[in-house]
Amino acid sequence: MDWSFYNIQYLTLKELHEAFLESFLNTAKLNKDKKVDFLDDVFENDIAPPKPPIHISIDEWIEVWGNTVGKAKIMEDLPMWLQYYPRVLFNIVNQSGTGTITKTELKLFYTAFMDVGKLGETRLEDFTNNAYDALTSDGELDFTFHIYKLSFLNFLLGKHPNGPGQYLFGMVKPKTPSCMFPIDYSAMNTSEEDLEPYRFFDKSCRRSVVV
Repeated sequence: MDWSFYNIQYLTLKELHEAFLESFLNTAKLNKDKKVDFLDDVFENDIAPPKPPIHISIDEWIEVWGNTVGKAKIMEDLPMWLQYYPRVLFNIVNQSGTGTITKTELKLFYTAFMDVGKLGETRLEDFTNNAYDALTSDGELDFTFHIYKLSFLNFLLGKHPNGPGQYLFGMVKPKTPSCMFPIDYSAMNTSEEDLEPYRFFDKSCRRSVVV
């Protein structure tokens, strides 16, 4: 964004980043030590708290995120730093400062955020078009902060990889298929004779549901 050190947007982002790190590292420390009432012990015994770790593992990262958003249903259920996070991100994407993200601005964000060298210009263009259509209901809505905040909540709280939130940072494909046993309709157009050799196969070897 080429913000100066004295720019209000830069100072806000810096403060948010520090709050994010402090929250994650301290929460990971509490989880690791199994001391949920850690702060109460500190005040009662007047003992200086140990310094948080300088890094956490992937498992600890996932655990902290699970504790942070696992029980949340609305924006107000999230920590204050996380409630303000979508505003900072929106300002980063909306470089013009108009209050409405354009398709060009969204593409520029993807260009800076994703590995364009591997994605390619054609795929990036297609992805941007699909994302913008999903985030604006096929262009019926202006991509304002209100829409961005709702999409951000969908990204955090959605239980399945659906909805516009999946496009905020570039869609992530799950490691396993969303449908563990896709339906195979090929048997409907296959004769009894051709199906006969497959009737005695071990069912545990199937990767689809045959109809």
